[in-house]
Amino acid sequence: RAMENARSKGNDLGLVLVGPRGWGEVSGLDKDFVYEVGRVSDDILNALMRQATVYCVPSVYEGFGMPALEAMSRKTPVIASGVASLPEVVGDAGILLDPLDSTAWANAIDNLANDEKYRQDQIDRGFVRAKSFTWESSARAHVAAYREALRHWRSKK
Repeated sequence: RAMENARSKGNDLGLVLVGPRGWGEVSGLDKDFVYEVGRVSDDILNALMRQATVYCVPSVYEGFGMPALEAMSRKTPVIASGVASLPEVVGDAGILLDPLDSTAWANAIDNLANDEKYRQDQIDRGFVRAKSFTWESSARAHVAAYREALRHWRSKK
């Protein structure tokens, strides 16, 4: 619905769906601007992300938010749900929306498609944000969490 609404504003955009279908049925995927490519190689995924006008993550639930982070690291602007882990991952470097508000999604897609300065700002902010997520910082955060859990466990003995 969001992409159909964005296209009605004069945007000649396509919706490319990568990976297996999620849970449940989704209506409207039979449109001529929807391309379901299924699973793709890392090279193809990289090319698709780098060529995308915007990367949308309309998840109602997301474990960590790796898809948004991957898009930002490839200099693709991100629109994501403002729920679950996505706000923590995307922060202020992307657009966070109610996952069920297709009008807001359409407006955000339209803004990114038609305002190059705004789109470039989102790209730059996302790329900087993505660089802050490293395996080293993840490992340090895990060690700190384990130390805190151990400290708490020991204080209860």
